[in-house]
Amino acid sequence: MTRAAFACLLLLWTAGLLPAVAGPRQEERDLGELSRLVARQKDRVDPAVFAEMAAFGNERAVSALEAAVGRLKKLEVLEPAYRAFGAFEIAPPEVADAARHFLSREAFRAKNRAARPVAMETLIRFGDPGLPALERALEDHKDPDCRRLVVDALLPRLAATGSPEALRHILADASLAGATDQRYVGIDAATRGALAEKRHAEVLRLSLERFPFEGAAPLLGAKLGARDTPRAWKMLLIDYFATRNSEAANRHLAAAFTSDDPGVVLEALARLVEDEGAEGFVEEVRPLLRAKAAAVRKAAVVALAKLDIGDEEAQALILEFAKSSDEATRMGAAEALVQLRTAAAVEALHALVVDEAWPVRSEAIAQTARLRDKRSIPLLIERLDLERGRLKEDVYGALCLLCGRDLGRAVERWQRWWRDNAETFQPPSPEELEEIETRRRERVAAAGSTRGPTFYGVEVFSERVCFVLDVSGSMRINAGKGVDPEAPQDPTKPSRMDVAKEQLADIVRAFPDGKLFNLIFFESEVRSLSERLVKMKKKNRQKSLRFIREQYSLGGTALYPALQLAFADPLVDTIYLISDGAPTEGEVTDIEEVRARVRVWNAARRVRIHGITIGQDSTLLRWLTQDSGGTYLRRD
Repeated sequence: MTRAAFACLLLLWTAGLLPAVAGPRQEERDLGELSRLVARQKDRVDPAVFAEMAAFGNERAVSALEAAVGRLKKLEVLEPAYRAFGAFEIAPPEVADAARHFLSREAFRAKNRAARPVAMETLIRFGDPGLPALERALEDHKDPDCRRLVVDALLPRLAATGSPEALRHILADASLAGATDQRYVGIDAATRGALAEKRHAEVLRLSLERFPFEGAAPLLGAKLGARDTPRAWKMLLIDYFATRNSEAANRHLAAAFTSDDPGVVLEALARLVEDEGAEGFVEEVRPLLRAKAAAVRKAAVVALAKLDIGDEEAQALILEFAKSSDEATRMGAAEALVQLRTAAAVEALHALVVDEAWPVRSEAIAQTARLRDKRSIPLLIERLDLERGRLKEDVYGALCLLCGRDLGRAVERWQRWWRDNAETFQPPSPEELEEIETRRRERVAAAGSTRGPTFYGVEVFSERVCFVLDVSGSMRINAGKGVDPEAPQDPTKPSRMDVAKEQLADIVRAFPDGKLFNLIFFESEVRSLSERLVKMKKKNRQKSLRFIREQYSLGGTALYPALQLAFADPLVDTIYLISDGAPTEGEVTDIEEVRARVRVWNAARRVRIHGITIGQDSTLLRWLTQDSGGTYLRRD
């Protein structure tokens, strides 16, 4: 193979792995010159030099790179040096063997211990020829990052053995993330092809299925119950046990109820009650009625109703839950009462529709639509006249669903219609309801269908609203369709930030006096107008407009901390979330984890989230709006 041909292959191999060489390509230099350059500059050398050395593609190049590595100390320079060895995977066998043997040694004995995982990761790219070194590392390597890399690469091979020892390796060191281009070693071509399009987490889940349940269950259950097991692992194991639909598997699900993570408990509880044979687990669920997390207490009430609905004592208990001093318990009772459907249950649900706590009223109003009992209609019409803001909108939505028609928000029209139809009315079917609600939402979201103040076209009904606005660096991009984020921006044209601030200023000017609101801006840091909702009046309106003008676009996207701050205020019932990107800063940046945590916060809050994404679609904002019943919009 000529040096030019090898260089072309090298360029393909290193795409995305090595820093790009800035500026025009230099004249080719011989290995001696490159080696002397590394010897002089050491950790100050341009990392692109290592790719240039590897491009020679011969044993002398391997030796030169080995010598170069010996002169380096800093991890940020060692990383591209080790990765350059991966290019020899496509070299002649004797050259590839030399590079692989060097990486095998360095993966165990590199002077900079932090560089050992880089050497191991590059070794894995050689595939099956590196298998003996990987199997030795599986047993002997002390570095947890190296063991993780090895177990991830050998995952299908380990699962194929079905041995307890292989399972222990997986449970101890396998990751759920893995590389985006994870290479699996020691498997046949057919298996490799079958796994090519699967996420690593899915491969891990399939691998666990390969082990006999009777022998694997105790080990998997122990990992599920361990306090230090990562949340993602626990969720995977909950899914594993939930698909078994057996008493033994359900025992392990119930053991997860002791977790300190409410999200884990909620998932285990939800999956347990899906099994029709789980009635015997009522006693395991009862302690959750006293859980610290409101979301868990609410879910426990609902679960008890599903597990023990035929028992008269259980039915009486649910009626008592509807009178509990705990808001979350009453919210759970509202959902549980729909399952009872007795006259006493309907009466108790109607009492919750007029509860003193707005989240309970919101939950009960929504459940009346699910109950589909015409006795609820007069009460809802009455509440349409009495409720304000978000709750009035909840009542309006429930009436549309229950009655199968949209008569608007005027109480008189509903009263007149009910007088004329009360005797003969029959609730619409579930299929009709779905179509009715879809049409209603489309009308609400349509331009020109609103009567009050709007924010990005979404009408603001709430009287306790928090606006959460992304002001990260990407918001400096020009607004409008077809804007290329990578192209130079025109300072004479409005940016996404300019448009967002204008929208926010407009809603602040239009927001009625006496109503409650707050403004939160986030980039790498989070800034808020106030720690809690403030009452709109002249002074606060002026302060808000000044606060908006002072905002600047800079930094990353701390979306999770911004939402956390908004949910910290118990009075907030509606959030308008505006962002142009995925989270990059804060305690949580994984969008599935953000979604899971917001679900826990909101299960006993019923905050409605409207998501407006700027310039591109957002999976996270779409999820958050779907989960909370809000509106999702994309604006350019």
